[in-house]
Amino acid sequence: MTVNEKMVGSINVRIDRTASHGEVSFSMARRHWDSGMCTEALVAVIEAGRHEPWLELLYRTTDRRNLASQRVMEKAGMERDRDFRSSRTRGGQPVEEARYTISLKE
Repeated sequence: MTVNEKMVGSINVRIDRTASHGEVSFSMARRHWDSGMCTEALVAVIEAGRHEPWLELLYRTTDRRNLASQRVMEKAGMERDRDFRSSRTRGGQPVEEARYTISLKE
């Protein structure tokens, strides 16, 4: 994602063809939060995924405290389908995560 030809964010999909799903990741420079760019990019990735016949599902996990990321996923049509305690830690404590998914074959 760029503003005035400067990179301010990114979105990526890691594909697992054997499982027919993709894991989405995105990030945005703090000064561009609330600009709608992440939501717009995620919607574009979801729409592109709908044209891949073998791709059935996209998902993303996030720290449950990351409300901004959760809002982006919800605005893009993803639904929270499970909460879990991650193997990742922050400050010596396990991170509580939320997983969001969207089916591409409806």
